[in-house]
Amino acid sequence: MGTLTGKRMLAFGDSIIDGHLYKKAGFLEFVAEQEGMELRKYANNGACIMPGTPAE
Repeated sequence: MGTLTGKRMLAFGDSIIDGHLYKKAGFLEFVAEQEGMELRKYANNGACIMPGTPAE
């Protein structure tokens, strides 16, 4: 059993974290699965963290 097994990972970010072109998973899903971790992902494709209106 690894030292990360059972730990929780929080992921914030943009398309790189979200898995832009591979919608099944971003790279952190693969890491969490391989290490036996719980992943809570708060990523959003398009480089936005909070909802809002586009700047004009």
